[in-house]
Amino acid sequence: MSNTTDAQIAERKVHADEILALLAGAGSTAVTILQDYHTDDEDSHLLWQENPKLYAAVAERLIQEGHPGAALNLVLEWKALLPTDDDASDPVPEGYQLRYTLARAAVRGGNLRFGRQLLHPVLVIAEGPEPTIKDMPPRLRVDIVALNGRILKDESREDLTLCAKSAAAYEKAGNILEAKTLPDANTFPLVNAATMWRVAAWAEPKKAKKYIAKAETLAQKVIDRATPVVEARIAANDYWLPATLGEASVIVGKHEDAVKWYVKAIEMARASGRNGDVIAMVTNLLRLEQVGATQKPDWIAKYVGNVIVFSGHMVDSPDRLAKPGARPRFPNSELLIERLAEAIQAKLAELNATVGYCSLACGSDILFAQAMLARKAELHVVLPFAESDFLRKSVDFGLSDDPKMKRWADLFTGVLGQLPEEQKHRATTEPYLGTKELFSFVNSFTQGLAVIRARQQFVTPCALVVLEPDAEEAPGGTLHFQKTWEEAGFKSESINLAEVRKNIPMPRTRVNPRPMPEALGAEQERPIKALLFADVVKFSRLKEADFPLFLRQYTAFLRSVFESPAGSVKGHANTWGDGLHVVFNSVTEVAEFALSLIDRAGKPSSKGGVDWEKFGMPGEVPLRIALHTGPVFKVHGLSDQPVYFGQHVNWAARIEPVTVPGCVYASEQLASLLTMDPQGKKRFLCEFVGIQELPKKSGRCPLYNVTRVRPTRKR
Repeated sequence: MSNTTDAQIAERKVHADEILALLAGAGSTAVTILQDYHTDDEDSHLLWQENPKLYAAVAERLIQEGHPGAALNLVLEWKALLPTDDDASDPVPEGYQLRYTLARAAVRGGNLRFGRQLLHPVLVIAEGPEPTIKDMPPRLRVDIVALNGRILKDESREDLTLCAKSAAAYEKAGNILEAKTLPDANTFPLVNAATMWRVAAWAEPKKAKKYIAKAETLAQKVIDRATPVVEARIAANDYWLPATLGEASVIVGKHEDAVKWYVKAIEMARASGRNGDVIAMVTNLLRLEQVGATQKPDWIAKYVGNVIVFSGHMVDSPDRLAKPGARPRFPNSELLIERLAEAIQAKLAELNATVGYCSLACGSDILFAQAMLARKAELHVVLPFAESDFLRKSVDFGLSDDPKMKRWADLFTGVLGQLPEEQKHRATTEPYLGTKELFSFVNSFTQGLAVIRARQQFVTPCALVVLEPDAEEAPGGTLHFQKTWEEAGFKSESINLAEVRKNIPMPRTRVNPRPMPEALGAEQERPIKALLFADVVKFSRLKEADFPLFLRQYTAFLRSVFESPAGSVKGHANTWGDGLHVVFNSVTEVAEFALSLIDRAGKPSSKGGVDWEKFGMPGEVPLRIALHTGPVFKVHGLSDQPVYFGQHVNWAARIEPVTVPGCVYASEQLASLLTMDPQGKKRFLCEFVGIQELPKKSGRCPLYNVTRVRPTRKR
């Protein structure tokens, strides 16, 4: 920076202020800010280095929008820019706010151990003697102490003895002097304290009466403090205070008030694009319902609506009608189309559908999509392969010269054109290539997306199918879709296509169109596999002299996992330095192996782990593990071992760098299939992290944190 002039520094400061104004305004997100202004050129580096407020503001917004991994990476970059010759006696040389943001990003990303390690030094200071801590404003002090309560709250799902400790930590944050004068009257930690005291009453029945009284007293205090200022906070676009009032109202038994405040808060947060905050604000409500502290929140379905996953028959293709003995099932008849559209619309109204998932084949799918858009509902479309092949295979059958079939292609394009990119999901963007398994794959993918979304809204998803009574159960077909859904324990509603078709004249069949070209030939081996990539954070900074000892420990650690039951079922494995690539046949196998890596990595080196701290690596477990699934190509390499490659192998590799250390992040494809897998859904939990921009311009990817299902503990 020796060649930088004062004028250039001043110019970059003005630019930084303009970026902050964009971030605060409507229409811009933290992700777009990073894409546009956080680049690799020197001027961009200087802009951020000279204006650290950019790091703080953008990282906070990333967390709010549901991108904790990106936030953690950004703040770690900020921390790396700081001088390294600080006084070693200062436990927080980088500053209180930066350390808090680091810890919060780690916790929101799912790594509680790393978050606790980051938080500890600044927590000791924040919990110091009253009245105030030097250079630490009351708001930050409250947030730091409350984050400790949040960590204990999440840990209490597995250790019920921590419920009361979490409540006490939150209450300590709520009683910090001067904090009552904050805009929210310091009600946020108090309402969390009330909730956790109520949960503690369930966890410790002998103290239930005492804890319930504490919970109700605190909840009423929150209501008394928040009610006079809530309208002013709503006017300032603060959705947390109405959410706080909703939670407090639940605890004191005022359920109508709770509904009013929660709905208001959810609407405000979604309007601001803060989906990460929406998930955070309703988590406590589910916890209260689980311990019997409130009525089952069926009102969410009434006010928020239901999640519907859809499947239905296509318009009859010439291929289908050419089969011996085939009869028309869904003729391309205007009258039938009109009747079926009306039947779908009526069912959606009956089900109060506000979120829908479907593919987009001609016939039933497109009619469902149009009906959802007409309801101004949130529509998600899931495609099994490249759009151009899908059009020919499932939309116009290659009959683009037929006006009736071209109409379906135009409707397909019109529906996709109305959807934001986040509501378009693709099992793969590669061509069809004769991979028939993709239709079953996309069914499970679509169903899993709907189940995960319904959990976020705390509703039970429902399938709607348009089904011929005597339809065959072909893999990937509508009847197979319904059966797999019901076998997973969910309900479905049907529209009988034969009833809708009554008294409609059946048209004559057509000849087959030209066969669909296969770009690489159907004989290509393209199995659907579950993929893992992992590496060690800061491995590249390892000192040369430390490499031999580290690699000995790390190799022994990996060998112990591969020799365990979780590793013995692998199909392929490859390592290079700290890098690890493993291929499995099922999503359940890869999830078990990934979490076994995390579990064993937390052990001391004397018990088969690695002495991470000795090698200067962050967190108790500095592994980043990424999971994905999809169709891959398979060949045999020089060693005659199978080698897997293709778009999905690359995709899995791109997820790993944005994973929070100590966590297992999965793509939406893997999370969806794991959610629908009969064994996977019992053993693993997939929690939405956010939509992350992947490295090397690989696009944006919704990510999920994979953990084990927490056991139900006896009280």
